[in-house]
Amino acid sequence: MNWKERVSSNPTICQGAVVIKGTSIMVSVILDCLSSGMSVDEILKEYPSIKKEDLQVLINYSVSSN
Repeated sequence: MNWKERVSSNPTICQGAVVIKGTSIMVSVILDCLSSGMSVDEILKEYPSIKKEDLQVLINYSVSSN
């Protein structure tokens, strides 16, 4: 899946920060959660408006960009 289908940036949402599409949850917040050791299940419980597929795309993107 293409990460561009799951993320967006709009100047009227979170001051233009990159967010998970359809939410105001910033990608940087989710990546920080992952890097701090939170599990996918913990993140999904904390942010119920995102989907497991959203997280998988972010994980794949962050690994491939390193």
